[in-house]
Amino acid sequence: MYTITSEVVPPAAPLPLVKQHLRVTHGTEDHLINTYIAAATQFVESFSGIRLVRRDVEISALGWAARYRLPRPLVSVLSASANGVPQDVGTLETFSDGMLMWPAGTQGLLTLTARIGMVESQDDVSAPIMSVLLVAIGHLYVNREGQPWPPGLMAQIRTIQGVKL
Repeated sequence: MYTITSEVVPPAAPLPLVKQHLRVTHGTEDHLINTYIAAATQFVESFSGIRLVRRDVEISALGWAARYRLPRPLVSVLSASANGVPQDVGTLETFSDGMLMWPAGTQGLLTLTARIGMVESQDDVSAPIMSVLLVAIGHLYVNREGQPWPPGLMAQIRTIQGVKL
């Protein structure tokens, strides 16, 4: 088991587009809408298992398994260390499905910094994924007192899991 010790989740939907979708023309609720954008982004990423917008994450574990599935999609491993000693990232084997293999015999506190995410910025999020985000954000905006996520939204998010990375 590993722990993500550092991750800043960038918003996957731009505020002007979200406000247009919600038909909001004033700025008095911008902070609230940004909160809903962040919540919807994290929900969609958590439920789908896919990070949308690229970011660097720090991941650590005490004694890694021979193979570990990292957050998807894994773009690159930027740095790695074992017990505080820098490791050559070229010795790590990464796979397109997000699996990472440490060299045989690597033990102790293992830390790495990896770049993960589908696209460089929220401007690059595909229309199908953006539509899922807009539905999620709209649900949060309309149901401020808390309602279960609509089943249709869950089905749409499952389609993201099938996106070829």
